[in-house]
Amino acid sequence: PDEKKSYVRIISDNSEMLLTMVGDLLDLSEMEAGEMTFRKSRSSLNDICSSSLDSYAAKVGEGVSLVFVPHDPDKIMDVDRQRIAQVLRNYISNAVKNTVKGSITVDYADDPEERKVTFSVTDTGCGVPPEKAEEIFVRFEKLDVFKEGTGVGLSICRSIADGMKAEAKLDVSYTGGARFLFILPY
Repeated sequence: PDEKKSYVRIISDNSEMLLTMVGDLLDLSEMEAGEMTFRKSRSSLNDICSSSLDSYAAKVGEGVSLVFVPHDPDKIMDVDRQRIAQVLRNYISNAVKNTVKGSITVDYADDPEERKVTFSVTDTGCGVPPEKAEEIFVRFEKLDVFKEGTGVGLSICRSIADGMKAEAKLDVSYTGGARFLFILPY
């Protein structure tokens, strides 16, 4: 029975990885064809952050905590909820792969003066050297070829940001791991 459970878990994990890869490749082809669509709807930023984080609750290693403290009051905006969540999930996925202990924190900050919201995913993992800050957003680029993944997640984030006239980047000033930002003007 233990061996069966182990095989079922392996098959399930690999199926999920394959499904993610196919989805990423479809997104890339849509982006290259210039057919990426954005659908705005009235959305809670608290809900976007918490649901993005919740999707990784079962995937984090022991000793890693997932953190999101809902804002009060919540920021409600007309945004493409699905695309923002896709960016956050890609950031969280990278954090999960590179954080063996500590925390992964999702948050957002509203700047009404600048008319922008900055989403962040911060981890206590191995970090990214500042000189690689742009390189990691290049399609199929991976800093560690031995980690799972295809190296397209951050490239997709950058393409989504471009399509939304937003910015996807690494916060090079953060040194306690890695912090990825998605800066969305409104």
